[in-house]
Amino acid sequence: MTKVREFITRWDRPADRTWVERDREAIVGAMRGSARGTPKFRPFDMLREPRQALVLWQNDDMRIGVESVVGAAPEFRRNCDYDELFFQFAGHTTLETEYGVFEMGPAELLLVPGGIAHRSSGDGDSLRLFARLRYPVETLLGVDQQVSHTEFDVIRTGGPRWPGNGSAPDTHDAVRERLLLWDDATGEGDLIERNYASLVGVATEGRGIAKLRAFDFFQGITGKGGAGPKLYQSPVFHVEVYNTEGEQRGFHRGLDDDELWLQFRGDSANESEFGVEHLGPGEMNHVPPGIAHRVIGGEGFLRLVLYSRQPWKLMVDPTQHAHQSTFESRERVLQAAAWKA
Repeated sequence: MTKVREFITRWDRPADRTWVERDREAIVGAMRGSARGTPKFRPFDMLREPRQALVLWQNDDMRIGVESVVGAAPEFRRNCDYDELFFQFAGHTTLETEYGVFEMGPAELLLVPGGIAHRSSGDGDSLRLFARLRYPVETLLGVDQQVSHTEFDVIRTGGPRWPGNGSAPDTHDAVRERLLLWDDATGEGDLIERNYASLVGVATEGRGIAKLRAFDFFQGITGKGGAGPKLYQSPVFHVEVYNTEGEQRGFHRGLDDDELWLQFRGDSANESEFGVEHLGPGEMNHVPPGIAHRVIGGEGFLRLVLYSRQPWKLMVDPTQHAHQSTFESRERVLQAAAWKA
């Protein structure tokens, strides 16, 4: 038998950890019956047309999904009573907001606070994860805490070829804005006509918007002595990133939180009571509350992880894919982290 350690946590007491020693063989694949296990799937291969937004997971306070941000959106949107977090996976997006215009590339994150109008325009490769969040989200780490500067290009093979140049529309006169509410049953909202000059870049106070490079906050290899950097949080949600290579030092059993994994780069073996699942770039998987799990990361491993205080419900059939894509990321290190030296 192979001896391993396991640490047990609760959402409201993250520092109060119980450590136990177990046999690895008594954990991995020990599940004998469950309705909560989810096979891995390729969320971006479920998008069947340009500018499609597909909700994958949801609960009362969150909607997690993916979208193809191809071409120019026909209108601005104002999420009146919820925040929206974007993670650019591939391609490039121009995001026009009341706080200004932002250019997003692969592995960049941006939080649009509730009530802020915004419009997205993407190139033909633009793929993005979104999280719509009822509770206001706090940004925990800022641009000044990035310890390196890394940029990525993500190459998709096997997917569709949709046209789009990523540029914002030329019209800078009358524009349309749609007001959206969380509980709006139709999802259509109210449509208003605005003047571009009085909409984009006019906000000077409030929560603001900061674009973050997700994988430039690491102070070392994660999973060896602690969790990954926590970038955003609310009372019911938070976001961490990981660069684990090799074995995570212990299995984790979160008693009352859900985890969603989106693999950005590298291979990974994910061991749990459901068995062993390998995730590659562009694949997603889920760990329900109470399930012990750990990752064995391959070379170049990078992962975005979302956590929820309440269970998510899967809204898609994880076996149904419209395409058969693979993704390769190419890295440019403009400034290396000091700890890597």
